[in-house]
Formats: sequence, structure tokens, C-alpha cells
Amino acid sequence: MNSVNMLALRKSSILVQFNFLSHNFADHLLRRSSSFTGQEFQQYDVIVVGGGHAGCEAAAATSKLGCRTLLVTQSLSTIGQMSCNPAFGGVGKGHLMAEVDALGGLCSGVSDRCGISFKLLNRSRGPAVHGPRAVVDRDDYKTQMQKLITRLPNLSVHTSQVENLLIEPNEQNSVEECVGISTSAGAIFAKSVIICTGTFLQGSLFCGRNKVAGGRLNENATSGLSHSFSRLGFKIGRLKTGTPPRIFKDSIDFSKCETVKPDEQPLPFSFLNSKVSIAPEEQLNSYVTHTTEDTRRIVEANMKDSALIEQDSVGPRFCPSLEAKLQRFKLQNFQVFLDVEGLNSNLVYPSGISVTIPERAQEEMVKSIPGMERAKIAQYSYGVEYDFVDPRELKPTLETKKLPGLFLAGQINGTTGYEEAAAQGLVGGINAAMRVLNREPLILKRSGSYIGAMVDDLTTLGAREPYRMFSSRVENRTWVRSDNADYRLTSTGFQIGCVDESRYSTQQKTKQALDLVLYQLQNSQLRDIQLECNVDFSKMNPNTKLIHLAADRSYEKFVPMFLRHFGHPDNLQEDYKFAWRLHAEAVFITKYSLKFGKTKSRSKIELELDEKIGFPTHPIDYSFLRRSAPESVIHELNKVQPPNLASLRRVPGINDTSAEKVLDYLRSSRTL
Repeated sequence: MNSVNMLALRKSSILVQFNFLSHNFADHLLRRSSSFTGQEFQQYDVIVVGGGHAGCEAAAATSKLGCRTLLVTQSLSTIGQMSCNPAFGGVGKGHLMAEVDALGGLCSGVSDRCGISFKLLNRSRGPAVHGPRAVVDRDDYKTQMQKLITRLPNLSVHTSQVENLLIEPNEQNSVEECVGISTSAGAIFAKSVIICTGTFLQGSLFCGRNKVAGGRLNENATSGLSHSFSRLGFKIGRLKTGTPPRIFKDSIDFSKCETVKPDEQPLPFSFLNSKVSIAPEEQLNSYVTHTTEDTRRIVEANMKDSALIEQDSVGPRFCPSLEAKLQRFKLQNFQVFLDVEGLNSNLVYPSGISVTIPERAQEEMVKSIPGMERAKIAQYSYGVEYDFVDPRELKPTLETKKLPGLFLAGQINGTTGYEEAAAQGLVGGINAAMRVLNREPLILKRSGSYIGAMVDDLTTLGAREPYRMFSSRVENRTWVRSDNADYRLTSTGFQIGCVDESRYSTQQKTKQALDLVLYQLQNSQLRDIQLECNVDFSKMNPNTKLIHLAADRSYEKFVPMFLRHFGHPDNLQEDYKFAWRLHAEAVFITKYSLKFGKTKSRSKIELELDEKIGFPTHPIDYSFLRRSAPESVIHELNKVQPPNLASLRRVPGINDTSAEKVLDYLRSSRTL
């Protein structure tokens, strides 16, 4: 490897400036000269690159854990920006938000403060698939997140363009590791680096035949980092996504649309909140309209003029562009959801009509939709194509296997969505801090969390398309629910240090209250109590245990009465979130626990047993499977290096026979 020749070294208040003679590979992978000691450089514990949802959660986690952290972003004004949909949560995504909050993350609390329309999705179905969701005031969310970030202890923010990674051999074992970044202003060093670049990695924006470099409208792409990853041997792929046009609200005739009202009792995301900031009656409605045959005709006629459609990159399967839906499905009409972007905003986000056809054609397309015949476009729809790193290059900690000290989080790992990014940022941030503090990493199991399932999916299976979280991805979803994320994770967060004593105390008090009420409901029958209410119990069996009524879909009218009967305080009787959580626990107890044990389901037991069979930390050569597995499977195993039996079983092509042979091999080599 060529050495870096330095003409001058000048120390500034924040950065060390470098001038280089050569422009070869060494410029992309800079090494600190051994002639300078660490004190001569501005040194941080952790550097976080990117101020999006992953970056904010990562920076918050590391700073809370006492690490001196630098957040590097292209612009202070875009920290916490919601690039696309003005909403958080939903089925699967709401579960991730609950877990981020349970571990001390930021996005749930900010959403409770800035939400303008709250709705619990799948309310008529079981609690396992309940999806808390909120439309959020886009500008207010960014403002509140920036306030939180700038007030965090141990955290500094610097604006600069990140160009390359800095690497050098470890003094103890000579293994090369990431020691910092090179920016447009100079070099910065740290013990851990977290890259959260979103769609900015070699990003390109498309509208019609027009193509410009960028990660978001009017924002520059990052190219140097992508070259660094390639030269280091990381497997790089290309994905695409898009955002729909924004419509002026006063140009839409909402009378032609179906009105979707928010919940009368908004359910907060954060476990610290029993209520959201907005009054229930002040929430904004959402609306639903649909595309027409004219819409299809206009889009199909202009798809030939879309440059992005001709690209080989893969787009999101579960949130596709309108062009992709027209190609994939025979339906004539597709729903279009209209969400106002803020209390004082005149912009509407029309979910479902993301396109990359020319602007002129977009005007025609929008006006073909009922309610938008006179609509005026404030911002045209465009597509984004960007680089991502194959997440199989990562450990379950989100640290890269090739380069110790380098962590990746968010869309750079092939995911899509604010919630997926925030969850990865939290995990990456915690583990980057654990590395600095020389402590054991946090590895969440898929049997006990949505975050664990997502990370296991990514690091084991990779991302052939933008990865989105769904409840169906979690085998143990009847127990791993959004309502009990604090019960599952907050104690762990408190032990690590990312959860403060106040949150931990709140969780313990809530758990005690839930446990007490559940005990009372399980040991009381309908005939044991006299309820003053408007419900006719004459047709009910007097021997019915109250726990079964709490599990009923009409729990909202039963639970407050039960709480009142048992003498619980008024604030608990009026706590809608507590009633919802009580209902979810009652459903689990009556339908699942009585069959499989207190907190066990059959799938959970099997999954936990497999997770306990851990594999060696050193690489395993799986060529011994040549007689029982295809070469492609062996290649995949050698690349992924599953950390345990559960992950091994999830590698495509591995059956029970292959798994047993792996166990036999490890036993015989005395590594199990």
C-alpha cells in the first residue's frame, strides 16, 4: 500500500488539515502518521456521520453513555428532517418505535410532541398486530429534534462533507481498523465511527430524463465514502426509492375524498407519556381518494420518458412507485392517501403516487385523480438511486466485519423507513459506545425484539430489495408486541446506561400496576363484583373471570370499571394507554399463556434454544459441508458466519441435516 506523503500539517481548533502529494488509493484510506501522537489531534470517542433518523439516535445513544461524540452533517438545518412521508409508526414500524423508546431513544417522544393525527392501525385485530401511527408536523418535528440534539451532553455538531475513511493498524494486533474520517475541511479521529448516510451515498435524483447528483432535493450526494467502501472490498449494491409530489392544500377539493378521522383517544408512542401534546379535538383528518383509468393511461404513456425506470437498481416492493404498481398489478384504481404536512402547512402529501415521469406529465396525472382536478403542485415527484453496503458485511452489533471500529446504520444497510433507520442508529450507537468503553456489546435476540429480528434478517439474509419491517417477520409476535416493549427492554437499557433512572422507575411502577391488576382480574369472577354500568351482564356466565372481559374487544368500557372497583387511583382509570396495555396482556394470557406457559409459545421456546447455541467468534470454514450442501450455500455461510444456530437455520439452503452436520463438526473440533 502506498504511504501518504504530507507537505504540511496544520492544527486547527476542530480539525487537522492535510495536504497530499499523491492522489492514489492512499488518498481514500488515509493513515495517521506514526510521527504524531494522539494528543496532537482533535480526538473524539465516536463520530456519527449523518444527521437523519439513524444519525440522531446514534448520536444520542453514544452521548448518553458518556462518550465524547461528534455528529457530522452537511447542514445543521436538515438534522432530523423527514425526507418523505410526514408520519411515524404503523404495523411493524410502530413496534420498532416502541422498542427504540424503551431503550431511551428520541423519536417516540418527539412524535408525541409533534403529532397532529394519531391512529391505532389494526384495532379490530389482535394486539400482536396493533400498529400505533401518527401523522407528524414535519417542520415541528425537525425543530424539536434539533433542540434535543443540541442540548445533549458530550455531543458536538460539525458541518462538513465527509470524503473518506481513515484507517491504521491496531497497535496490539496490527489488524487495520477505522480511526476516523477525512472531511472537506480536514481529518477527524475517533475510536468508533458510525456511518448513517441514508440515500446520500453516490445518490442520484431522477425526474423524467433529467438526472442530477444528490441525496435529497437541493442537497449534495456523498461520493468519496462510496469509493472508500469499494476499495476496501465491501460489496456495494444499488437501490432506488422515490417521493410523491407535494400538493397545495387549498387547491384540493376534499369533499370528493373519503374522510379518515383520527382516534378520539390518541395513543402516545412513548412509555413516558400517558397523553400526547395535541388535544383530541384539534387533530387533523386524513383523506383517501384513488387513481383512475385516465391516471393509468397518462403514466403508462410517459414511462418511456423516465430515466430511472431504465436503471437496474431495485426499488421497494412494499411501498412501490405508481409506475411499478401499474406494471405489477392489473388493478385499474389504486388508493391515494392525503395527509396534511403540519398544523400551519399548506402542503399535502399524497401517498401512493410517487413517479419519475416528466413534470408536464405529473401535472396531468395529478389532475386525473378525484378531488385534485384543480390541484397545484408545490414540488414535483422524483426518484432517488443510491449505493448501499450489503448488510451481510456486518456483525449483529452493526460493526463491519472487515474493518473494526466502523459501524453502519440506516438506509446504507439496505433498509427503508424512518423507524428502521432509527432502530439501527440506536443499536449502532450503543455498540460503538460499548467498543469505546471496552464493554460487552448489545445483541438483541430475534426471539425477544423486533429490532433483533430486523438485524438478524439483514446480517443473515442481506437485502436484495429495500427492507421494510412487518409483524410477519417476527416468529414470536404474540409476545413481542408494541405495548410491552418497555417490559422486554428497559431493564436491559438501564443496565447498559442508555436508560436513565427516571425512565427505569416509571417502567417499574407501570409493571407493578399491570401485574397487580392482572392478578386481580385472574382471581375474580363476574359474580364476585357489583358493577354500576350500562352493560347488560345477565346473558353472561357469572363464573366468567374478569380477565376474559378485559381480553374482549369491548375492553374500553370494562377496564375503567374494573380499576374503579379495585380502588385504583383516578389517573390510572383515565389512562387510555394503560387500558390498552392491560387488554393486550389479557389477550395473551387467555389465548396463549394458558396453552404454552406464562411467557412462552412453542416458536419462542424453539427459537430461544437455537439462539443459546452460539458459534465460535473466529471464522469457520464451511467447506466440510460440500457433500450435503451446494457450493452457493457454503459460499454464503463463509460470508455470513452465523453467530448461532438460529441464524444458521435462516440461511437459504440450510436444512435440518446440514444444521446437524454443522453441530457435529463443531462438537468434534471442540469449539461448541
